[in-house]
Amino acid sequence: MVSKSANTSDSNYEPSTSSSLDETDPLLGAGAEKGKSKASPWHVLVPLFFITFGMGALVAPMVQFYTDIFCNRYYQARAGTSSFDVLSWVVGDTPPSLPDIKDCAIPEVQAIVSKIQAILLFIDSGSTFLMASFYGSLSDRHGRRLVFRIFAIGGILTVLCYIAVAKFQEWIGVTLLLVAPLAHGLLAGDVITVAAVQSYISDCTTPEQRTVAFGRMIAFILAGAIVGPTVASIVILKTGSIVNVFYLVIVIYAGFYAHVTCFMPESLDEQAMKQARMKAAQGTRPSIWQTFNIFSALSIIGKAKPRHISKYAVPILAAIQFLMAVLGQPPIVLYAMLMFKWTAYENGLLASLISLVRFIVIIVVLPQVVTMLQNHWQQQTSSDSTTSEDDTKIRHRILFDTTMVRVGLGIQMFGLLAIAIATTETAFIWALVIECLSVISQPSVRSLYTTLVEPSEVGALCGAQAVLESSATMIALTAINFIYSASVNTMPSLFLYVCAGVSGTGFLLSFLIHPVTHSPDTPLA
Repeated sequence: MVSKSANTSDSNYEPSTSSSLDETDPLLGAGAEKGKSKASPWHVLVPLFFITFGMGALVAPMVQFYTDIFCNRYYQARAGTSSFDVLSWVVGDTPPSLPDIKDCAIPEVQAIVSKIQAILLFIDSGSTFLMASFYGSLSDRHGRRLVFRIFAIGGILTVLCYIAVAKFQEWIGVTLLLVAPLAHGLLAGDVITVAAVQSYISDCTTPEQRTVAFGRMIAFILAGAIVGPTVASIVILKTGSIVNVFYLVIVIYAGFYAHVTCFMPESLDEQAMKQARMKAAQGTRPSIWQTFNIFSALSIIGKAKPRHISKYAVPILAAIQFLMAVLGQPPIVLYAMLMFKWTAYENGLLASLISLVRFIVIIVVLPQVVTMLQNHWQQQTSSDSTTSEDDTKIRHRILFDTTMVRVGLGIQMFGLLAIAIATTETAFIWALVIECLSVISQPSVRSLYTTLVEPSEVGALCGAQAVLESSATMIALTAINFIYSASVNTMPSLFLYVCAGVSGTGFLLSFLIHPVTHSPDTPLA
């Protein structure tokens, strides 16, 4: 998928700050101008590992955190010591002293935790949804580093809320459980920050380099996700407290803020930021509808006029990304706790295994596939003299990315079905490993997107992606968690069949995206 800008300048494209992605590149860049290092993808890739380390460290403990709290309330109500009103407790009622817990891995507790988790994650995604467009354009006008600093502050405040609830629940209640996801989303949450990272990398690379660069981005995300849950499991095992994991994550956010402030150069040059500010200043005053219409952020996708790809590829790609985001947070951890009586310790180790498999796919499998296809296409090119070399390269790049999207979605569909029918722990783990292979599609989706607009609009485009992902997450939390909560007593695996259907829909849509040939005089579609 190539926009007018990318089509006319593939050979002479100059990002705001050039960078090579060779293995021998120094971490902080070789050259410096006026005392500043040139921006490189490595400036954001390395700290991205620590950020995803912290995110991964929280995944299983947070599920256990919510489960312990609401399991206590459930057994308290069963014992007749108090009335069990989940909604009144969520808004801040202080629970009395808690009795001993018998078994939290039962359908009744699972249904409660699933609903509460859906509410809290819905608040997180909803606030992210409201702010995604704002932060996307903000990063274009004032740089990516500003968004990173806001994210670090939001992360610290979020974890402090969890610590306060864990330590002082008897005095302050649990209102901060509602404040935490709200603060996280409003202060540049995970989806917005990943979009900013993607923008930073786009600023430093050419279109030909981006598939590899985004592959490395996902590899660093997965590397952090490998180590984070394992370390969290060890901390919980050694100390017996989830709160110590919270302290560890606060240190990571503080370190990221210090790195961005003191060491990370801005990837977007002043000229590009000035151009974005001028466009914003010259724009007409938005109407009330435009102000509150969050989906207006998606208009940046409609501006793309692809030349080398099928006419409706842009909205189809947006639909595929939306469906992929719907599958981002299914309640598999809760499902494992119910089916196999796993705790935060086992789920943390499982999360690390899943991330390890995905890491190997990105680092080992994907480069091998790229090499194999490049050799095949090179043989085809040598025997075909009817098209120019540039058109052939663009066609092959699009064909590779679309192929990876199809393969990834197909694997994900069959992996989810395998998880649903698994009846033993071994079969369950192997089914998850199969599903993990679908990560092969992630770099290609992002690579196709970044060639749609001008370099000064990459941040706005990534903001539009954040809108898609956050809105999909809200739908997923509302629908998939509701399905799990409603069917956990009769058919706990129902949500997995629904997820497989969603993945299958994306798989079918991917066949509508394909490269097309054109003549030099062909107008843009």
